[in-house]
Amino acid sequence: RVIVFRGAGPSFSSGFDLGEPLGADHVARQKQMVRIAHKTRLKVWNQPKPTIAQIHGYCLGGAHDLALACDCAIAAEDAKLGVPEIQFGMGSPFLLMPWIVGLRKTKELLLTGKTISGAQAAAYGIVNYAVPLAGLADRVQELAEEFAQVPPPALILQKKGINRAVEMSGFSNAANASLEPRRNAAPAR
Repeated sequence: RVIVFRGAGPSFSSGFDLGEPLGADHVARQKQMVRIAHKTRLKVWNQPKPTIAQIHGYCLGGAHDLALACDCAIAAEDAKLGVPEIQFGMGSPFLLMPWIVGLRKTKELLLTGKTISGAQAAAYGIVNYAVPLAGLADRVQELAEEFAQVPPPALILQKKGINRAVEMSGFSNAANASLEPRRNAAPAR
C-alpha cells in the first residue's frame, strides 16, 4: 500500500557517475540519461500509492530529484542532500524544488550547487523529517503505517488532486523544459 525508496549501500544515491570519460557521444548519452531519469521521476510522481524517500548518506543530483518526486521524504540528520549539477555546467532537469521550498531558497541551492544536511533539508521543507540515523527506518515505517490506515480510493484521489494543483500552477511546463532542445546553451564539458 506504500512504496519506500531507499539506498542499499552507504548512501541513498550519489547521483550520476561524474567520473565517466567524456567521449564524442557524451551529449547524446547525457540527453538519453535525462530522458530516462525524467520518465522515472514522473512515474514516481504519478504513482497512485504513497511514496516515501528514506534518505541516508548522500542524496545528490538525480537522486535528489527522485526524492523530491516522492510524496514524503525522511532523512537522517547527517545525510548530505544537494543538486551540484551547476558546478559541472548543467542544471536540475526536474524543477520541482520551487514548489517545495520557495523561490529564494531554490535559487540559493540550485545556483550554488551546495550540499546541505538532512537537518537543514527538514528546516527548508525538502524533507518532512530529519531523525538520527539509528531511528530512520523506524520513522519511515511509522509514516508508512499512517498512510496504510487511509482507505486507498480516498488516498489516491487526494494525491491526484494535490499533484494536479501543482501541475496546473506550472510544474509540468518546468519539468518538461529539460527535454526541449536548448538554443544558445553552453557546450557540455
